[in-house]
Amino acid sequence: MTSQPELPGLALPKPATHQGPVAQVRLDLPAAHLDQVFDYALPEPLAVRAEVGQRITARFGSRDRSGFIVGISDGTAHAGQLRDLRSLVSDLPVLTAEVTQVIEDIATHYAGTFPDVARLAIPPRHARTEQAVCAHVGAPLTVAPPRPPGSELFRAYEGGVRLLERIAAGANPTAVIDLLPGVLGDRPRWFYQVLELVISALASARRALVVVPAARHVATMVAALTEAGIRAIDYQSSQTPAKRYRAFLLALLGQVDVVVGTRSAVWAPLPNLGLTIVVDEADPLLRERHAPRPHVWRIAVARAGATALVSMARSPQAHLLVHRGEAESYAPTRAAQRALGPRVLVGDPRSGPPQRLPSQAFRLLREGLETGPVLVIVPRGGYIQAVRCERCRALARCPECGGPVQASAPARLRCAWADHLITRWSCPLCESAAWRAGTIGSERTAEELGRAFPGVLIRLSGARTGIVEKISAKPAIVVATLGAVPLADGGYRCAVLLDGAALTARTELSAPSQVMSQLSWAAALVAPGGDGGRMVLTGHLDEPLAQALIRADGAGYAERLLAERAQLHLPPVATVAEFTAPRSALTQVARDLAEVTPGTEVLGPVALDEHTDRLLVRVPPAGAAALRREVATVLRRRSARGETPISATMDPEDL
Repeated sequence: MTSQPELPGLALPKPATHQGPVAQVRLDLPAAHLDQVFDYALPEPLAVRAEVGQRITARFGSRDRSGFIVGISDGTAHAGQLRDLRSLVSDLPVLTAEVTQVIEDIATHYAGTFPDVARLAIPPRHARTEQAVCAHVGAPLTVAPPRPPGSELFRAYEGGVRLLERIAAGANPTAVIDLLPGVLGDRPRWFYQVLELVISALASARRALVVVPAARHVATMVAALTEAGIRAIDYQSSQTPAKRYRAFLLALLGQVDVVVGTRSAVWAPLPNLGLTIVVDEADPLLRERHAPRPHVWRIAVARAGATALVSMARSPQAHLLVHRGEAESYAPTRAAQRALGPRVLVGDPRSGPPQRLPSQAFRLLREGLETGPVLVIVPRGGYIQAVRCERCRALARCPECGGPVQASAPARLRCAWADHLITRWSCPLCESAAWRAGTIGSERTAEELGRAFPGVLIRLSGARTGIVEKISAKPAIVVATLGAVPLADGGYRCAVLLDGAALTARTELSAPSQVMSQLSWAAALVAPGGDGGRMVLTGHLDEPLAQALIRADGAGYAERLLAERAQLHLPPVATVAEFTAPRSALTQVARDLAEVTPGTEVLGPVALDEHTDRLLVRVPPAGAAALRREVATVLRRRSARGETPISATMDPEDL
């Protein structure tokens, strides 16, 4: 093939490129195919003030869009004229280089977009708060530990003292730490372990982040750090916009040494970050609800400095990091565990009434009440969560809407869906009007214990009745759901788990590790076995889980779960992408991803409801990076073509 020669003097002119300062910006655009860096010219009034990390507005299409400057250069490779940047929203750079890199890493890992992750990392601006803080804040404060790091608690670990020394010397290990059980004074022992890790980071003239699952632990942790002479602040999404933005700015400007908060705190832009501590990394509260739904522990590992994933019972995800050589494992010695933890027993259901409470557990509750408070753990709140026919045992359904029936009082039935009172109920199968409790909640349990232990104070703690934070050392029965167990001064004298089978009957993939973690946290609040502390497991709890609790072997149980998932090709060993959309859209996605890498498996689609189906695509470990790239490519391609939107989640936990 030959090309037609150009006629002299008629050659097309090359398009001119912009000369002068240029801002590379990331705009808050919803479309996945527009997730890229755009060049905008910096007019002279803005060029003298512009800095990387500032908020800006820029014209895109027919609208002004907000965004951030992520780079500044002299000139551009873009052919043609550039639009001018509209404005600098603020002179304060709020997007640091370190956080920018983490946003990009997390967006790539979860097949998301930069704007989606940036919305999680940077809170909305509150102009009045920004002006007030900047007017009163000077240079970043010098980091100084209140005292040399203490190592007494970490002597219970092989290599624990050396870990603190390495962090204090400026090293950046990733550590998976099984915490020590027990209560010291009016706080759990693990608070002081976290304190020692923080002081070790401060000793290296670096700052620290502490992320906890529940807001109720934030204030206590901040108080413990403040009492130790550490400049600490809380940072939570539940705060008012002004208070949250103030905490963000104080962290950004180096006015505090430690930030404590729930999952949003993992993004706190502390300068010279030396350590990020994630408490109970497997807790579902630490998985972001908004796209691309990243997990806090993944963000923590991506951030600067050292990382400590601390828990009473580690998750399979954390243990996999140890398996792959990406993290170091620290567990208490058997001697320390026996000395500090309670003795765990399995109640014999043949030794008492067959309903719920074996005589062994009843006896330990009675003995424990002689010297202090005791704990009764139930799987569910409410009164009676499920009602069955007395004659045929069929699950009761609302005669009007078909919803499940609950009992809110001894003789009051209500529809769980519509919440209306059911005055006349009869079984549609056998026509019996008699019913019995199917699933008993915490309120009915408290009523039964009140009859069994007359004159004893009974406290309820749960989402429905209100979470009790702390109780005194006086005798009382605390009936609590998992995750809502209050702290008792000096620890509980004994604890009893009721209806254990209801906990392990859940079908979610994450259920076994979550139950192990929650029960381990509850056991940690019981007095040591040498002081008479006992925990009784009743209700036919899963045998491997019960044995792991008896041995206080969280690492061993995580190893077992990991081996099972490797055999079944399940997360976290295999990498899974979950798609939800109408079936017509998922059919094309299945074809696009069917051969993304050797060993790819496409499961589904299956119907979730009348309008939505679900498709799973899983690959072996070697194909994880390829799957993440291809999922992002599919989302961008569909966005560019204007096709039906689909929701994609990498590494789903609720399978």
